[in-house]
Amino acid sequence: ISYHGEGYAPCGMAECPPNPHGGWMPDAWNNTYHCVRTVTSESTDGHVDSIFCLFEDNENFVEYYDLTVDPRQLSNKYNELSPEEIDMYKDRLAQLRSCHGSSCRARVRLDNTREQ
Repeated sequence: ISYHGEGYAPCGMAECPPNPHGGWMPDAWNNTYHCVRTVTSESTDGHVDSIFCLFEDNENFVEYYDLTVDPRQLSNKYNELSPEEIDMYKDRLAQLRSCHGSSCRARVRLDNTREQ
């Protein structure tokens, strides 16, 4: 999942196209983000249903939600991830942002190795 806010180059705040419905666009300079959603099957030990998001802002803001217990994404649990988990999610997100075609749909284990 990627979203490019008004601050995303080449569309600076003043250069963005006007809202076709009139009024100000409800957007902000720092809301460009990229997320990876991870869902494992119910039969997998340690079922995972989560979302990990990196924001392109001057704060380097990161979000992580365990959607099995927090489906409305109200409690950011990023600070509870281990360094290994953070690296795993960042690596997977980088892979998804650079893939093309069918390679984007390859099933990947949580350790970022491809399933056979």
